[in-house]
Amino acid sequence: MNILSLLIIYYTAFHSLRQKEIYPFKEKAIEEIISLSDEIEVSDAKKKIISDEELVNLKAQLTQFMLSQKPYLDSELTLVKLAELFGTTTHKLSYIINSGFNLNFFNFINKYRIEEAKLLLLSSKMDQYSILGIAFEVGFNSKTAFNTTFKKLTNQTPSEFKKSSSTL
Repeated sequence: MNILSLLIIYYTAFHSLRQKEIYPFKEKAIEEIISLSDEIEVSDAKKKIISDEELVNLKAQLTQFMLSQKPYLDSELTLVKLAELFGTTTHKLSYIINSGFNLNFFNFINKYRIEEAKLLLLSSKMDQYSILGIAFEVGFNSKTAFNTTFKKLTNQTPSEFKKSSSTL
């Protein structure tokens, strides 16, 4: 019995070590993520990593990038992916979103997704799509997350929004 248990443990450990990474990020991205989590605020005020003028400029560039490229439609978008697409570091992008828009990454992305969903809900071309289909089209992975976020940002469910907009 002990030999069998030992063989099972050995087999499991051997195959666990041979497995691919669960989160296959580049080493630089991993270091940036670790540095973000290791930082300790010196005071209650946020540390400025870029000037106010540069923040305004980067905020405008990010807004334009989001509207033109629509990276938020990718349901697997992460801060690391967006930083790579935008051509900046995760640390700087996080600072731009947090300080410039007063939002965290997920709320920032979801705001764009909901705006896109509102357009699709009103579009006659999308009438054949269900609300769940539209949720998937704009980058959400579940109906619950879509409905919750939609209600939080618009004070209406997607169905209520579509119904009230069609009667106007």
